[in-house]
Amino acid sequence: MTLKRGWAWIALISVVAAAFLGPPAYRWAYTALLPPLLLCEARNDTDADIAYRLEDASGAFPGDWTARASGAPLGPLDPGCLYGPDSRRKPVELRWGAADGQGNGFPHSAKLKVPRPNDAAVLLLRFTAPDQVQARFATAAEIPEPMAVPESVWNSGEWVRP
Repeated sequence: MTLKRGWAWIALISVVAAAFLGPPAYRWAYTALLPPLLLCEARNDTDADIAYRLEDASGAFPGDWTARASGAPLGPLDPGCLYGPDSRRKPVELRWGAADGQGNGFPHSAKLKVPRPNDAAVLLLRFTAPDQVQARFATAAEIPEPMAVPESVWNSGEWVRP
């Protein structure tokens, strides 16, 4: 395991633990321990579950995630998504495909050149079709409490497409 991936696992565990302890602990963990990492949220407007993975030049971030079909709620054991590139200027590298259990991997990929503001709080991904995705960063002002992205945030802002 490389040092970078080890830190990513530590960061993931810290964020999950802080989420269970509540917003004050989350804010402390985010600012003190995880300045380069952001949470991400995915919205799936299609009729099929979509599996996805975020990557950077050194490989994938820990874990594959699933965006449930047409906004179905996540299960209680679904892990949170993290994104943390080495640089704010790097594009968001995303791989995705139908979560059909067939082992087809991730047939679709895109490099989304999403402008990342200094006060970015969450990376938002929106799957509009099985082979189409949009992305944007939401700011801390748009999402006052983590873990709850208001509907107004999903319907506003400038979304980037590949």
